[in-house]
Amino acid sequence: MTSLHTASKHENHHPIDIVEQLAEFNEWSFDRRSDEEMAVQVPGSWCDYSLHFAWNRHMEAIHFTCAFDIRVTENKKARVHELLALINEKLWIGHFDITSKNGIPAYRHTVLFS
Repeated sequence: MTSLHTASKHENHHPIDIVEQLAEFNEWSFDRRSDEEMAVQVPGSWCDYSLHFAWNRHMEAIHFTCAFDIRVTENKKARVHELLALINEKLWIGHFDITSKNGIPAYRHTVLFS
């Protein structure tokens, strides 16, 4: 049985390395763009998910974005923004938005490690 490597309390693994192990374990396609950045493609039931992870060593934080493989048309943007506002007010962490460049809905969150 294959298992994901788990770190002991004394080991200090780079967060992007851990994300890479997770992607490999799940057999998701990924692109390790640098030591600080990684993109992962995850197939889903309704759409595919584009995950992006970026590590900021100065802040000791990892930023995570999950973009959905759908586009919001211009005539529906106002209604979708309204829906996302209702969803966001119930979230404790992270938020949903629509990218202004291409109308793709996404979830964004940052985790502080310090």
